[in-house]
Amino acid sequence: MSADFFRIYRGLELDEAAQFLTGTGAPGASGDTSTAPRGSYFTDTATGDLYLKTGQGVGTDKWKKMATEDYVGTVASTGLSWREPVAVRDSTSTTVAAIKADLDADNLIQGVPVTLGMRILGSNVTGNKNIFIVGGVSGDWTLTEDLNPESPGDTTYVVGGTDGGKTFQYEEAGNWIWIQGSASDEDAYIRAFIGKDAGADLPNYGTSPNIVANNDSLETAITKLDTEDGYQNAFMGKTAGDDMPNYGTSPNYVVSSTDSLEAAITKIDTGLGPNVANGNVILSTNKINGNITALDGEVGYINTFVGKSAGNNTPDYTGTTYVVDGDSLVSAVNKLDAAIANTSLVTTLTNVTTVTAVDTVAAVAAEWDVYVRETATPTRIRSFKVFAMHNGTNVDSTIFAALTRGGNISGFQATVTLVGGDLRLNVQSTAAVDVKAQRISAIAGF
Repeated sequence: MSADFFRIYRGLELDEAAQFLTGTGAPGASGDTSTAPRGSYFTDTATGDLYLKTGQGVGTDKWKKMATEDYVGTVASTGLSWREPVAVRDSTSTTVAAIKADLDADNLIQGVPVTLGMRILGSNVTGNKNIFIVGGVSGDWTLTEDLNPESPGDTTYVVGGTDGGKTFQYEEAGNWIWIQGSASDEDAYIRAFIGKDAGADLPNYGTSPNIVANNDSLETAITKLDTEDGYQNAFMGKTAGDDMPNYGTSPNYVVSSTDSLEAAITKIDTGLGPNVANGNVILSTNKINGNITALDGEVGYINTFVGKSAGNNTPDYTGTTYVVDGDSLVSAVNKLDAAIANTSLVTTLTNVTTVTAVDTVAAVAAEWDVYVRETATPTRIRSFKVFAMHNGTNVDSTIFAALTRGGNISGFQATVTLVGGDLRLNVQSTAAVDVKAQRISAIAGF
């Protein structure tokens, strides 16, 4: 025999009585929760929330979620201190006497009849923005301050008058503020989102804001920033929106048309290089224009020194025996140096005994002056001229104008040989000698 007396699977329903229903989600839209009578209960099995039906008919607005102990604790922990409701809120009178005068005038306040025990919120009374309780008689009412002094977190509901249906909270700055909507979770989310503390807290944008000022509202701050952004766009040549810099149709050097300002400045900075140091003309203390002026002046002096006019031009030589017009200075100097070497080359050899080349020249005819001394006996010397020529196969040479002092140098002789197409002057001697030869002239072939 079963031990169960009865089981309920969908809920308990007593005709014409409150129903106890279960399900998931907010009740009232359809099904049993839409037809249940006022006073019925519904438990959301997914969340554990308990609802009470307060209005007859279909709709989720006909059900109210009931507060749990945790919710009440959370509300209490936010610092809210609920005061008894007030009949009206006087937001203009700055003294208790002014409120009394309003009451005595016609026994009305904001259209609400004055009654004994009426509670009035004097939210603008200087130094004492508390709740006052009406006493006395018609035409001569008295106002007694509530024994509970106002403190941050106090909250009261206004029943009638201008602010009827509103809830006000006393905050740290000493003002009663209208609480619109949720006074807990959603307000906390909004404050966290915009960076605001609880109470009459004005924005603080840091120790040294540039454009906005501390205590500027968000709207004022955004307006200032938007205006400044417009100025900045105009200053740096940017249009509003996702617009990239355009440095012209053909930037000259390092930047590209799509470079950001940061990238462009970095490229230019890299191109300029390190800070300038003192040089021959430029100074580290000069600005760029000053150093450019100094360099321009120096370039002018150099042009004058080398005989060049400003601009893209080449040398124009008066004498063109060895150089030609258009030769650079380096090329011209090289040519002249080679010409000098061909005509006046001086060669020195010491301690010569075997056949040794003194000078080699690419020419069909050449002439040398030769000076010889015996290494061991420097007073024994000899000097002579050598002239030689060739026809491409054979050499003909002569030694003339020979001079001698100190005696004969044993085994000394000078010869000219043909090496390829070059004439080569050679010397040799039994007794070691020192030789110095100077090429006097050289004639190149056709």
